[in-house]
Amino acid sequence: MLATKLISGSVIATAIILSILWFKWAWLLMVIALSLIGTWELARMLQGKGIRVSFMLPAALNLLLLLGVYFLADLPAEQPDPQLRHTALSAWMHMYVVFAGLTLLLRNVFLKPRATLTEMSAPFFQLAWLGWFPAFFILIRTLPGGPFFLIWALTTVAFSDIGGYFAGKYLGKHPYFQHLSPNKTIEGAIGGILASVGIGWGLSAAFGSLLPMPLLHVVLLAAGMACVGQIGDLIESMVKRDMDVKDSGTWLPGFGGLLDRIDSYLLLAPFLYYYLVSFVSA
Repeated sequence: MLATKLISGSVIATAIILSILWFKWAWLLMVIALSLIGTWELARMLQGKGIRVSFMLPAALNLLLLLGVYFLADLPAEQPDPQLRHTALSAWMHMYVVFAGLTLLLRNVFLKPRATLTEMSAPFFQLAWLGWFPAFFILIRTLPGGPFFLIWALTTVAFSDIGGYFAGKYLGKHPYFQHLSPNKTIEGAIGGILASVGIGWGLSAAFGSLLPMPLLHVVLLAAGMACVGQIGDLIESMVKRDMDVKDSGTWLPGFGGLLDRIDSYLLLAPFLYYYLVSFVSA
């Protein structure tokens, strides 16, 4: 099992780094793939509980959102100021969410018997969790130094997961959030944050010219990313427990479903983007 995870993780990590640095179309396709596969896994879990949700409509809306963000962000910068580009992109994304929300609400009108509150709200969760959040992975890459910040952040959170796992396994004595995930411990959470800060600082020191951030930003970002990563993991655990499933899927060797692998990263994208735009780029 460990060997399978190492091989799968190495292949995925190599593909991610290559696509971020040199093949922006490949990165777009990877983000689209995680959005569509994740939307399918979530829809399958919801449908397994008898909740009438669609895969095609939220998937199509998520696809349009990601493509729109990519092409708008990739246009020649008439205004190179990242703050103004951020404002223009945010305005478009908010306008799109209003359109998508109205579309999803309209679908409920045609459900017979009438839609429940869960059936009305679930598609919005599909849109936000697997469309809106992944869109920021595309936006981060367009920022000054964005590819390097993106690789730095993904690596930092990956080692946060590893540090949290080993700290919880060998030092964990005080469980928390047992109603969501029985193996979570306070020691594991602290170990994940410390690992994130340590790796984040080490990478920043090693590649300082590519990651121009003061030490304070490095520490705050690394700790914050570890925290939102743990929150994302707990959210997916809550979804799986509510849906009475152990894994979101079985197609990814050694990891289960795609959502089981990316849950720590979905909240990372908007957090990192807004932090960079608000504090680092400014």
